[in-house]
Amino acid sequence: MFFSDVIFLWLPCLLLFFFFFLFLFFPFLSCLWLFRASPWRGGLS
Repeated sequence: MFFSDVIFLWLPCLLLFFFFFLFLFFPFLSCLWLFRASPWRGGLS
């Protein structure tokens, strides 16, 4: 009973944290990957 209550309370928090983590780090990682995999190294400089 207690375990299910803890899961029920912490699941939305974990989901929010997970989506916040994705929202924060996915653009950064995609930019890094594009910069590393780009044919023209150095970007638009």
